[in-house]
Amino acid sequence: MRHCYWSSMMYRDLDSTIAAEILDNHEYGTNDPYDPHNNAQGREVADAAVHDASNDRLFRDCQDRERSGSLRHDRSD
Repeated sequence: MRHCYWSSMMYRDLDSTIAAEILDNHEYGTNDPYDPHNNAQGREVADAAVHDASNDRLFRDCQDRERSGSLRHDRSD
């Protein structure tokens, strides 16, 4: 959830190339397959929202993706 939310805000607020670079650098060296997927979900949330969508709107949209099963996570956490 937090990766979806964070990336949606970054894609809303920054140039998409810069946001992608920051997010990719953040994941560099990790072996977690879920975070890049959830980052991509956040980009989709931002792309679907209006340019000036509030943080609350992005959060709710990420929550909707969590509830629908679109976000991935290790169920053992």
